[in-house]
Formats: sequence, C-alpha cells, structure tokens
Amino acid sequence: MIQPIRNQVLVKPYPSDSISEFGIIVPDSCKKVSNKVKIVAVGKGSKEKPMKLKAGDIGFRVFEWGCPIEIDGELHFIMDSDSILAKE
Repeated sequence: MIQPIRNQVLVKPYPSDSISEFGIIVPDSCKKVSNKVKIVAVGKGSKEKPMKLKAGDIGFRVFEWGCPIEIDGELHFIMDSDSILAKE
C-alpha cells in the first residue's frame, strides 16, 4: 500500500451517478470523477500542522485537484490534506 508523507492523503473517489437528477442516463464518456472521496491513508502530519483526517473518513475534495494514481486498476488521488474541504 502507498503511504503518504507529511500532510498528504491518499483518497479514492466515489463513483459518479449513472442517472442525473432529472432521470437522464449519463453515458460513461460524460461522467466526471466525483469530488466525494474515501480517505484510504494519511501522512503523519507535522508539529506545526497535525493531521486531522484518518483512514476511513469520507470527505469532499476540491474538484479536479490531486495527483491521479492507479492502484489495483482503480483511480486514486494523492493530495494535500488542505484539499479536503469537509468530512462526513
């Protein structure tokens, strides 16, 4: 497993909806990567900036931010913990 360093987090986006809010089926070619993510792993933080997130948290990232990485055929992102705007 990839282990983020310092204030970085590894996240996995949730799948996009297949049906729009109006009931229209969205083709795969038009789907965007969701900004809702599951936090898979976190760095240890630093003395000045302790890590506030933990693995297993559900959060919402800044849309289209993060370094994409493929793990076991699935899309993940490595990003700064400040890129997570909120958590459930």
